[in-house]
Amino acid sequence: MLMSKDANELYEFGPFRLDVSEQLLLKNQEPLPLTPKVFETLVTLVRRSGRLVEKEELFKEVWPDSFVEESNLTRNISLLRKALNEDSDKIRYIETVPRRGYRFIADVRRVTKDDAEIITQESTQAHTPVEEETRSEKSEALVAPAAHHAPALRYYQRLSRHIIALSVLPCLVLIYYLWLPRKHAEPRAIVSSPSSIAVLPFTVLGAETNDELLGLGMADATIIKLSSLHKLKVLPTSAIYTYTERERDPQALGRRLGVDVVLEGTVQREGERVRVTLQLLNVSDGGTLWSGKFDERFTDIFTVQDSISQKVALALSLQMTGGERERLAKRLTNNTEAYQAYLMGIFHWNKRTKESLYKSLEYFQQAIEKDPHYALAYAMLADAYVLIAAYKHAPLTPQECWERARAAAARSLELDETMAEAHTAMAMVKRTYEQDFPGALRSLQCALALNPSYATARLRYGWQLAFHGRLDEALTEMRRAQELDPLSTATNEALGNVLYFSRQYDEAIHYYHRALEFAPDAHVWRRNLAEAYAVKGMYHEAISEFEKMTEHNKEAAVPLDGIAYAYAVAGKKKEARAWLAKLQGQRLKKKISPLDMAIVCGAIDEKDEAFRWLNQKPASQVSPITLRYEPMLDPLRADPRFKEYLQRSDMTNLLVQIK
Repeated sequence: MLMSKDANELYEFGPFRLDVSEQLLLKNQEPLPLTPKVFETLVTLVRRSGRLVEKEELFKEVWPDSFVEESNLTRNISLLRKALNEDSDKIRYIETVPRRGYRFIADVRRVTKDDAEIITQESTQAHTPVEEETRSEKSEALVAPAAHHAPALRYYQRLSRHIIALSVLPCLVLIYYLWLPRKHAEPRAIVSSPSSIAVLPFTVLGAETNDELLGLGMADATIIKLSSLHKLKVLPTSAIYTYTERERDPQALGRRLGVDVVLEGTVQREGERVRVTLQLLNVSDGGTLWSGKFDERFTDIFTVQDSISQKVALALSLQMTGGERERLAKRLTNNTEAYQAYLMGIFHWNKRTKESLYKSLEYFQQAIEKDPHYALAYAMLADAYVLIAAYKHAPLTPQECWERARAAAARSLELDETMAEAHTAMAMVKRTYEQDFPGALRSLQCALALNPSYATARLRYGWQLAFHGRLDEALTEMRRAQELDPLSTATNEALGNVLYFSRQYDEAIHYYHRALEFAPDAHVWRRNLAEAYAVKGMYHEAISEFEKMTEHNKEAAVPLDGIAYAYAVAGKKKEARAWLAKLQGQRLKKKISPLDMAIVCGAIDEKDEAFRWLNQKPASQVSPITLRYEPMLDPLRADPRFKEYLQRSDMTNLLVQIK
């Protein structure tokens, strides 16, 4: 029982009065029934009104020396909010600080016992449904019945009191056993299995800052294991890693990510032990589907990861095949040092900058040194080399990167042929370095068969399908990739591109805008948006976006070709030719693409000049996807000379009719 710090400890907020010594909460002088733990939760928050009360602090105050699950605290807060009638009154008393704790935000006034004495006396008679006999006798005295009726009245009052007690007692016993905290509670399967889940980075508690990536690592391990369950769409680590340092509402984030359930948790390392607390939340109503707490030696961290994935699968009512159960139980490494190095590698790999990619190489290599059989570390090392080669980040040359990527991916598959990440990296080696396009397609299909939730594989598969002229299928894959990683600039921009190539300009513009929400300084993606506006005939919007490119990047050259094209499609050929003249003058100073010049000339119907420029750049040096689908090439693509242009590079197979 929470004792009052002094006999006059009373507080007022809104229409409420809180009497700590009397264990009483009044609203407009009427008592409100609260269970003891809910009352103690309220007192703890009110005493610290205006400041954040951490969850651990609440556990120590309300459940001292007891081991309880976090769901008990969540339930107390929910009951407290109902008692305070937050929803109906539209007044907020308790603020949730995501993943940390709660703050009592109402104005609180400390009052004296003298101020509250009259109200307390009037209200005490109805304090709780069951009172001590002495309290009831005092209540009878306040009623002051007539003397000749008093004996009979007291008899009926006592009789009714006993009847109430006998009816309430079973309910209290039932409530107690329903709410009784249970350590390592087994997950209770839900009636309808959700189809999608986001595993948020676990919040790291404690002062050991060198463990700051442990929360991301625990989420990553859970994601990898759950991704083996084909009936469940699991958002990849790339979709959630940016939230490692953000405070957020899991339910709101789940809605934004478009998933049915969210798994959130905390992890705390104390010396040689690690404690993990988890909650599986239903996004639709915020209800807790399952919660659990694990306390193990840090060297047994992999045992904790196994338990988490297995219990989440059980809580989601997932029907697993024998192969899925086997993959769920498979451990990728048993070496904690290798695992920690891998975590650092995956953290830097997700950033995609030149510096971070080279940093990821170091950590993946350290993981391999600690565990030479760590297949996933080899796979991610290969993919880091793939990205460095694709972006042409010096000092390594693309050829060096491709060769190292091929070796690392091959070693990963040698150790574990079911590694989807390795198949995905190998596909890029086959496509770009070995020019084995059918082989690249097969590798990506294999990766997706192993892990349908791997957004990177699905994104690259979409581009590979587009390369082969299968644009409708590519669009389907890009939509799936965007659903898996909805807050990624890459997936939104890629989906926008395929929609643009499909001539679905309105939807393409929508996804280009989404990509720019996450990366407003990305002038390449802003150019894509501007070009979509231009081909749609929205030349004012197009010119505005072209001009913004220089606002966000002062060193970038004014996109004269884009502005000229926008005027051309608007039918303002005079203005378009003026900008084209500026473009030709600039070409003497800077390298301007002959393809860009050809596109502008084609838009103002100067076909001869357009093909003169186009022939300066062989088709073999132009992206096949651009030659096949680019809408701005439509005026030239309809000319017989375009087929001749492709024939000179033996690329007539790119003449595909756009629906």
